[in-house]
Amino acid sequence: MTLTKLCNWRALALAWPAVASAQWLDFAQLDKSAESTTLVLVRALKELAPESAPPPLLSASGTRWSTGEAASLGYTQRFATTDGPHRLVFGGGASVNRYRSRDPQTTDRGESGLALRAQAELSGPALAGSYYTLLQASTFRRSWFATAQYAPDAQRFGVELSRYHETGWQATSAVLRVSVVPRWFVRIGLQRATGETRPFFGVAYNGF
Repeated sequence: MTLTKLCNWRALALAWPAVASAQWLDFAQLDKSAESTTLVLVRALKELAPESAPPPLLSASGTRWSTGEAASLGYTQRFATTDGPHRLVFGGGASVNRYRSRDPQTTDRGESGLALRAQAELSGPALAGSYYTLLQASTFRRSWFATAQYAPDAQRFGVELSRYHETGWQATSAVLRVSVVPRWFVRIGLQRATGETRPFFGVAYNGF
């Protein structure tokens, strides 16, 4: 790691609590491995939805790996279809996207454009705890993301399995999530990508 990159990471680590705890942010997650870096920021637009309805989401995300990087800024309108203990929420919207190749041996230098997106969320109680699942898909570079999470009741930890896919990059992650203070989590896991399995470390803030 170069000195410039090290300074950038230290600056981000110092600014992270202030950024994630800001009133305009409801979710933030940063994961880092030897192969990739991923950042996700989400704001729930509660002022645009009735109290009983799931609010629309404004999100920004970016992923950087050894041969490329991708970023998006999107809006998703959500609709609840069930009111019981197991809640199913569908969503649809649009995003602005950018991809850039970092592979010097390819002629595919990058692309950008608008895309449609859709998602489905299912959450509720399960086995002395709670679960949350999310499936997202976008028309940009045929990308999709899926995750399943479980957290035991009255415990400070949870587990997560996720899969990220887009043209030129796919990764599967298994995560142990530990609560350090309310709403804050340390993430430790393994990521399978480019034919190798690597450890990674992350931090997350969840204000939902």
